Amino acid sequence: ECGGKMHMADRDWSQAQTEFFESFKNYDEAGSPERIRVLKYLVLSNLLMESPINPFDSQETKPYQNDPHIVPLTSLVEAYHERNIQEFEQILRENRKEITEDSFMREHIEDVLRSVRSQVLSDLIQPYTRIGIR
Repeated sequence: ECGGKMHMADRDWSQAQTEFFESFKNYDEAGSPERIRVLKYLVLSNLLMESPINPFDSQETKPYQNDPHIVPLTSLVEAYHERNIQEFEQILRENRKEITEDSFMREHIEDVLRSVRSQVLSDLIQPYTRIGIR
């Protein structure tokens, strides 16, 4: 878990995701409630690395996608993959306390939002060869 946080601070999202996944599996095997917190970090790092793979597709994480503490993040992942910025922002607004009560999550959620906005903007302007700003 600490390694994942260190990689997040270095903005090495892929390595952080790997570390959080290993940490999640260890907490899960031990039956520790910390697995939910680390699963949130795993989803966060997955979103930041702009992975097309849903983190809840793995057999280890799938059973937790309907956990009340994880459902808002499951919804964020779905909105992210659909590139639905309105839904993404609405989920953040409606679940801000659940998502940002953890200082680590709060520290990185703006990076996720900026990434989603950039991707949506990129998708909008992709068909054009020239754009101008007035």
